[in-house]
Amino acid sequence: MTSRWFNPDAVTVRGRGAWSWSSSLAHVWPYNRDYGSAVMYETGKILYAGGGGYLQWGSADPQAATLTGPAETIDLTAASPQWASTDAMHFARRHLNATILPNGQVLVTGGTSAGGFNTLASAVHASEAWEPATGHWTQLASNAIDRAYHSVSLLMPDGTVLHGASGDAAVPGSTDLYPRQTNSEIFRPPYLFKGARPTITSLSQTSVGYGQKFTVNTPNGLQITGVRWIRLGSVTHAFDANQRANTLSFTGTSTAVKVTAPANGKLAPPGHYLVFILNRNGVPSVGKVIKVQ
Repeated sequence: MTSRWFNPDAVTVRGRGAWSWSSSLAHVWPYNRDYGSAVMYETGKILYAGGGGYLQWGSADPQAATLTGPAETIDLTAASPQWASTDAMHFARRHLNATILPNGQVLVTGGTSAGGFNTLASAVHASEAWEPATGHWTQLASNAIDRAYHSVSLLMPDGTVLHGASGDAAVPGSTDLYPRQTNSEIFRPPYLFKGARPTITSLSQTSVGYGQKFTVNTPNGLQITGVRWIRLGSVTHAFDANQRANTLSFTGTSTAVKVTAPANGKLAPPGHYLVFILNRNGVPSVGKVIKVQ
């Protein structure tokens, strides 16, 4: 299994004829991770987890009949980026969702531990969170509903995660449908049980340019140890191509923190982000939306 570099700087105005792909990087897991998930949880840093267990796709990559539990990471800011192993999830799964949390962790929800599509008997209900500093996964609370194919998970402004949907798809080789789930559940991460939350009373502006500063007004300014923003999510088929996170530099006073936006769109693509401030206990505020342009 390999990944490749895409150079967006080579795209012409009309986006035709000049796209640039370059040499491959070998993954640790040598098989296709179909319906696995990946997130850029920090600038240039990617976690890739889950997937596999289906042999009927047309693919140039080798395929495995069983799912993979081991996860892997890559740091694209390194001089010579390479995929490296990190700890395996507690449950091998496909059709999972991976969601970046304000404290830098990655939450995995839903999916199934069996290969293929008609596999809800093996639905995984337990959530788990990956900690970048240690590479370890912590098993967390379980949801009540089988959620696999077509399920979604989205970070909400209050720091909770909406986990919902699933189903509404024909199972290959069958006339059956995945049961359609039109309901959702709310997951409350452990940081919501660690004491008082810092408060954002307002932002100095609704949009910010690259490299510019903006002010987060807060009565907890001297308690703030971190500022992060996370791009608004847009998830489908076990993958959220919109979400990404940046840890932002800042200076603080008793009534505000002054934050510097990333230098360019390669670090943070244009769009809307949720800004969170975190205290020394790793507890995030409710997020505020800002547009970077």
